[in-house]
Amino acid sequence: MTHFEQEPDKFEEKVLFVMRIYRAYFYGELSELLDYLKIDVPGDKRDKFNENSYLGISDRKYIAELIASKIEFNEVPKMIEESPPNVKKNGYELSMPFLGYYVTVDKRWNVKMWNKWDELESFLSRALRKSKPKYYGFKTYAILKSFLNEYDKTGEYEVSPINLISNAHNILDQNQWVRPWFNHFGDAMGAGIVFNTRSVKRGEMTILPEVIPLIRHVLAEFERENVGALDNIKRGKPPF
Repeated sequence: MTHFEQEPDKFEEKVLFVMRIYRAYFYGELSELLDYLKIDVPGDKRDKFNENSYLGISDRKYIAELIASKIEFNEVPKMIEESPPNVKKNGYELSMPFLGYYVTVDKRWNVKMWNKWDELESFLSRALRKSKPKYYGFKTYAILKSFLNEYDKTGEYEVSPINLISNAHNILDQNQWVRPWFNHFGDAMGAGIVFNTRSVKRGEMTILPEVIPLIRHVLAEFERENVGALDNIKRGKPPF
């Protein structure tokens, strides 16, 4: 069982839930939900927005925090049914599941108050232990660490694969023996926590931000268990 010294923050997961499930880039896409929850946007902010206002990440997070402060997880199924996201309203499946610690939403919009983090932890731990081919587990480690670094720096969880690979090389100190490449997203994608969301206009890989506390936990365990190997990498040597 996944053990945390402190369970993931409930409010933070609710914010991510709103941002991911309602995935709105324009104010009008959230106005119905705000009305449903009887939330008044403060005047100084309300004057800034209209139905067609584009929401940058800081604005999206601000509104998501307003909504998160008014909901509880046990209210989520009713909320999705009575004030559905536009994607659901238009008859589409959820493109990527929500795999939180407190709530899970599958692609068919089924909501459950449980998680599959034990299963994910086991899968990722096995992936990180892979030594073949060519220290594959360390490459998966660097890819996941690169996602975390980007999220901590910018709050973004949709990242250019070129940037991810470049940063992964830096994480491994440009070690010639362990060089991550585009095919090394495989295990993270197999776990169902990273998705190829590239399109003609945008080139991105997306990590599910709600599982980031679990990834931190798994990578910290990996680092504790591989101090010597990671030190070898820093010195330009093979891990073992």
